[in-house]
Amino acid sequence: MEYCPCGSLYTLTDFGAARELEDDEQFVSLYGTEEYLHPDMYERAVLRKDHQKKYGATVDLWSIGVTFYHAASGSLPFRPFEGPRRNKEVMYKIITEKPSGSISGHQKCENGKIEWSTEMPTSCSLSRGLQSLLTPVLANILEADQEKCWGFDQFFAETNDILHRAVVYVAALFQELMARRTGIPLPQQELLHEGRRLQLEPGRQAKSFPRTSRHNPIMLLSREATPTVGLIFEDPSPPKVQPRYDLDLDASYAKTFAGDVGHLWKTSESLLVYQELVRKGVRGLIELMKEDYTEILHKKSEVFTLCSLCTQILERTEQLFEALMQASVMSSEYDEISDMHKKVLRISVSLEPMERTSQDVKNKFVSGGLLTDGWLQQVGTHPEDRNVEKIKVLLDAITAVYHQFKKDKAERRLPYNEEQIHKFDK
Repeated sequence: MEYCPCGSLYTLTDFGAARELEDDEQFVSLYGTEEYLHPDMYERAVLRKDHQKKYGATVDLWSIGVTFYHAASGSLPFRPFEGPRRNKEVMYKIITEKPSGSISGHQKCENGKIEWSTEMPTSCSLSRGLQSLLTPVLANILEADQEKCWGFDQFFAETNDILHRAVVYVAALFQELMARRTGIPLPQQELLHEGRRLQLEPGRQAKSFPRTSRHNPIMLLSREATPTVGLIFEDPSPPKVQPRYDLDLDASYAKTFAGDVGHLWKTSESLLVYQELVRKGVRGLIELMKEDYTEILHKKSEVFTLCSLCTQILERTEQLFEALMQASVMSSEYDEISDMHKKVLRISVSLEPMERTSQDVKNKFVSGGLLTDGWLQQVGTHPEDRNVEKIKVLLDAITAVYHQFKKDKAERRLPYNEEQIHKFDK
């Protein structure tokens, strides 16, 4: 599968020795790569155990599930220690004893217990939203019991539903869903898009959202302080390289290292994208805070003016009542007006700290203040550092060595000069 710069997607499919089979038909021939085989077929084809089982079309759904998982995560869903080719009995134990609902099982040490999981691994490059839709599909087609396994009709119905979903990029969805995913309660959520606040009415459909992309997502902020999570990824664990000259082993090492560096390249590219999004989000938030600050200053000025006007009116009213009292014209409202005057004076006095606070906030916006984006230039990496490009050069070099080692492996024996080049490349 390859993406073309023009936007087209080319897919090459190898049907091999496949043949069409209706849902109610069965077959008894065995063909396929063993890591992808349904448990019943694995027992017969790999372990060479005799049984009279026949295989319906749904056994292919198991293979599709393994393929989906492998493509999404970069690793096989069921892996015994040392791999399925070297530990076939444990591989069979894993795929036959898989609990219902689990989509993977790994054995991480010799004779160790099987660790089951109902979720995609950290290495999965799919979004959390797509993972939540794909995982139930995998759980229902990676089912050894053909009575419990979905049929093709349900499989196609569910996958077509996923394909017709609207894609929305969010840096951190919606809003009850975001609360579950991020732990940020709905009242504390703030959404930004292109530097402006985004208001989502209840029941608004995703197709009416603003256009988003990976580099221009909707940004989720919390009005409360939250722990920093960061980008979660797995560090690769490369094998220990044996110093001896071995063409087979060297080709295997080169393949592993090419995969590890490829993973680091994709991770570094993602880290750079997210750093740039954080910078963009902080700058947008600072501008919004400046707008809010300007609006608050305007309202504060209105409050000061209103208090001053009220004070003047009440002072004149008191003077008028004092004159009436001297003329022996009593009023029961004089005390009430006097109380109102005292309250307005108290309000005026309480506004004085607001003036100092406003000045403190203003100082944070000036150059060198806390609410400037100057610190963003000193933290993390930047596109101009070209770190991603440097890792890509390394990846290309290692990939070239891997392809050469594959050719060397096929030769079985190298001339002296080529052997020295091989050792140098290693």
